[in-house]
Parts: sequence; structure tokens; C-alpha cells
Amino acid sequence: MKCPGCGLINSATTTACRRCGASLEGAVSTHTGPGPSRAVPDQAAYSFLAPKFQPGSPYFRDNAAGIHGYSANQDATSTGDDEAPWGTPVALAVWLFSVITILAIPFFVVLAYIYLESWMGAPIPKGDWAFEQYVRSPPIVTLGVASTIAAHGLTFVIVRMVATQCAFAKIGSHGVAFTWRGRREFLDAIAWRWTGPSPGAQFGLVVGIAVGLILVGVFFNAVLPQSHETDFEKLIKTSQQVRILVAFTAVFTAPIVEEGVYRGLLYPALSRTVGMRPAVIVVSTLFFGVHVFQYSGSAAALATIAVLSLTLTTLRAKAGSFLPCLAVHTLYNAIGSVGILLQGTHHGR
Repeated sequence: MKCPGCGLINSATTTACRRCGASLEGAVSTHTGPGPSRAVPDQAAYSFLAPKFQPGSPYFRDNAAGIHGYSANQDATSTGDDEAPWGTPVALAVWLFSVITILAIPFFVVLAYIYLESWMGAPIPKGDWAFEQYVRSPPIVTLGVASTIAAHGLTFVIVRMVATQCAFAKIGSHGVAFTWRGRREFLDAIAWRWTGPSPGAQFGLVVGIAVGLILVGVFFNAVLPQSHETDFEKLIKTSQQVRILVAFTAVFTAPIVEEGVYRGLLYPALSRTVGMRPAVIVVSTLFFGVHVFQYSGSAAALATIAVLSLTLTTLRAKAGSFLPCLAVHTLYNAIGSVGILLQGTHHGR
């Protein structure tokens, strides 16, 4: 239902607006056919647009397409997977953006640092081996790991924009108007609420799955070979400062961003398009794929990541909620991070 006060799109079963608290009793929907309900666009909600582009004009329908892939005057009133308002192309675009960002931002930050060092007269090694040792030095590695936090932050902003349907509109030749205030609450949009099991059962399930995944990793380490030291192992051996930063990102930024991309946006869009099982396979494969280079050389680490990815995506499909995936991912990384801080040799993610 659309809130008559602030215009937020709430779940069809909600009785009070989750943003302003206004009662939704008596709210009327104009939906008359199958599929997600649609509400009449609220003129006030689009007051940031020029009069020519307000709801009701042909320009509004033609030019006010949101980043979720359909006209901004379409309002989904349900948060179910089958009614996620963003499409598969948009979800895949966000995934691609997240991959490029996590690679590009640290690269350019380190490149800028090296250029600044050279400009200030610091000697930069010329030989291949010497330069490789230089870029693996603690200051540069620390800077690169720290910059991943910025990459995670930028990706999270994009995830939120898509999930909450922040409004975009083309204003003729004058560029693009934008409003940060979304038309859906973020937690509702990503299916945050986990219903069914009691809180105690939910807690036990999260802990059990996370600990089980750790034990799976221990088993794989015992039975599977490792051909050479992985990039991740080299990373955490650099310095204690690097290990602290890795542990921080593994617990406080990576889970929310990765789950937002894979299980928050990508899975709902794919499950609506190709069905639950194919969506689980595709999302799990993509999540595994972005970690391959990080753990290349260790069959045990790759097998653990594959099991982790499949477990989290299956949990998202079966629970119908984003929350248990985030909780398991965070707890799993937290346990691994303790090993990183104490030993510097444990696989954290």
C-alpha cells in the first residue's frame, strides 16, 4: 500500500507506514488485474520534477524510467521474491559493478600512491622481482586493503539505490534529476524479515550452519592438497596491520555488501526469471567465481568457498529472507577472523 502521507510503498499486509508511522487503513489500490498491485502515482512524491515531467504527462511515462528497469509510475506493493521490482539485467549490472569496483579502486589508489612516492623523489624499483616485492610491502598492501572498504561502501550505495528505487528522471537536455529518498524501505525491499522459526531456533540454526561450515573447511584442509601458497595467505602474512584490516572488512563490510549483491538483489531477480533451483546455481557460481583467484592454489579453500556459497544461497531460497544469510556469513567470517588475528594463516573468507 502507498502511504497517503509520505508516499512510501509498503507491504500489502502492513497496517502502518514503516517510514512515517501513518495508518494505512483505507488506503486504496487501483490494481484490477493479475500480478503485483499498482497504485496511482502521488503527485507530491514527484514534486522535484519540472511540471512538464510530473505524473500524468507522457514525458513522465516515457522518460522517468527508474534504474530498476520500468517506469517510475509503477509501484510494487509486495516484497516477495516474485515481485522484486528490479529486473535480472539490473541485478547483473550491480554484480558486475561490484566486481569492477573491488578491483579498480584498490588498483588506482595504489597506483596514485606509487606516483606520489615517485613525484616526491622516493626510489621506485625497476626490475620485475624488485617491483613485485615493493608492491607487496606492508604500507602498499595496507593501503590496498583499506581501499576495499571504500569499494564496499560505494557498492552498498548502489545496492541501496536499486533496492529502494531511488527516483531518476530525464529532464530534457538539462541532465538527470535524482532524489535519494527511496519509494521502498531498504529492509523490506531485500526481504529482511525472517518469519517461521522462533528466535531461539533462528539463533541455533545460524550458529549451527556457521560452525558446520568451519568444520567443513577443516575437513577439506585435512584431505585436499594445496599446490602453492594462495594470494590470500600471502596477504595476511604481510603484517599485523593488514590482518586487522582484513578481519575488519571480513566482519563489518564484506558480508553486508556481498549478501546485498548476491542474495539481496541477484537471487530474487533470477528466481523470478528462471526459477528457484537455477537461480541458486547461478548465484552460487558467481559468488564462487569472484573468489577463485584469491584462493587459487588451494583445493581445500576453493571447495570450502563452493560449499559456503551454495549453503548461503540455498538458505536464502528456503528461508525466503535475507537476514539468515547475512547472519551466517558474518558469523562464519568472524570465526575465521579470530584465526587470522591469532595465527595469520587461517582462511577468513
